[in-house]
Amino acid sequence: MTRDAGRRFVSAVFVIACGLAVLLALVPLVLVLFFVVSQGVQALNIGGENRTVLRRAAICYEALEQRDRTLAVLQSAPPDLLRELNRQPDLVALRADQRFAALLPPAAQR
Repeated sequence: MTRDAGRRFVSAVFVIACGLAVLLALVPLVLVLFFVVSQGVQALNIGGENRTVLRRAAICYEALEQRDRTLAVLQSAPPDLLRELNRQPDLVALRADQRFAALLPPAAQR
């Protein structure tokens, strides 16, 4: 094996090892996200009409970039919750969505 071939081999092994390390680091993150989403679904099943549950689920789904789920949760939200979410600084992207604007009571659409 020439010196260049040996260096390429070591580099390839290093790249593969780094890739495996990144994958192993992502496994706990995926498990946590799965747990959070499953807990959110369970909370919605148990207390789907509870204002706090709806608010937290909507914010959580938005943080996970699950806009369709956010809007599905907000279909049954009371008007005062929709007005509150319309003022929430973390939900700028949601406020820009026409589907969310259609859910808002007329006075809150300004």
